[in-house]
Amino acid sequence: MIAIFKNLRIIYYLVSSGIGVLLAVVLVFSNVDILLTLAIVILWVLFWAWFFNGLARKKSSELLALRNQCNGEEFVKEYGELLPDQKKGSVSDAIVKLNLAAGYMDIGELRKAFETLSQVRIPNKGFGANANALNAISATYHSNFSLAFLKEGNIEKAVEALNSCRRVLANSKIPEKERERFQSLCNLRQAQIGVVMGNLKEIPRAEALFEAYRNRTQNMLDKVTASYWLARISYLKGDKKSERKHLQFAASYGGDSYCAREARTILERNELNPEMIKENESELISENLNEDI
Repeated sequence: MIAIFKNLRIIYYLVSSGIGVLLAVVLVFSNVDILLTLAIVILWVLFWAWFFNGLARKKSSELLALRNQCNGEEFVKEYGELLPDQKKGSVSDAIVKLNLAAGYMDIGELRKAFETLSQVRIPNKGFGANANALNAISATYHSNFSLAFLKEGNIEKAVEALNSCRRVLANSKIPEKERERFQSLCNLRQAQIGVVMGNLKEIPRAEALFEAYRNRTQNMLDKVTASYWLARISYLKGDKKSERKHLQFAASYGGDSYCAREARTILERNELNPEMIKENESELISENLNEDI
């Protein structure tokens, strides 16, 4: 994680390595036992690695929170500033590009999303990399491409990328929790494909998946996205009341996301006043902002 942030990385190397060497020299010239000196230096390096990785995780969480709270424009601006600091082909470079591409898709910048995804190189090795991390990067890469192709309307390519993601999951060792998360995303993507194709046989399954996903997720962007897709499902079912309810939620809480803009456009086109969206706010919150199921 620390590799993503250049300034933290530099300070970490100075503190852990630079001062660590000076500490070792002082201990040696103080006639401290060589094994004890080695142990102290190792603990010194490990402590600062733990400390700076904690800072990096906090900083990364703060940036990702912008996206999760539907502040997509601000997210891509701030997160994009990290890109020039990454070593091309590294694990951190792949992570930043994948997150940035997802951010571009959130706000409807599809061309920039494709450009960013096309620059991703899945590394074979890298600082802090392990097989689990690389497999997760590969699965995310194919999942993101599947969503990008779906948004473009290229169903064949979307299915192809989705199948590639599933092959990674089937042939790789990934922690069970991560595997379940990716399998859930694959199921949702399959449901989205069915909705876009207007496959009425897929509607009950898709509706159940998005209802469950919206109820269990903790971040607002996912709730808004699920509501948007539930609105599309309701439209296919001819359920105008449910469609309006889901569109209201997405429009009201979706910030600058593409889903929110689309919801507002549909509401306006149907001559539904978006300024009245929050008149049923308590009902919307009780139905859409549930805790984990």
